[in-house]
Amino acid sequence: MSPAESLIQAADLFKQRGTVYKDNYKRAGEIFMWLCPEGIEVTDAQTYNRMAIFMQIINKLLRYSLNWDKGHIDSLDDISVYAMMLKELDQEYLK
Repeated sequence: MSPAESLIQAADLFKQRGTVYKDNYKRAGEIFMWLCPEGIEVTDAQTYNRMAIFMQIINKLLRYSLNWDKGHIDSLDDISVYAMMLKELDQEYLK
């Protein structure tokens, strides 16, 4: 596949996913600012690990909320897995 064909395919995927996820990537920052008004100091790999999982959970909540009328089961399943991953990291790093 040529680069041009790959870009066309990527644009089609963006349009397809946009019908489900809308513009949630534009909303995440506001939610993080609301949840963490004093910010989160990221100074080490452990904090980055926890933050990455936390971000995944928020993004999945956004996807679910944007599909409220029909639900989004995949996001709910993902949230439960990410929550247990974050729990593991908290137990390991926050002793």
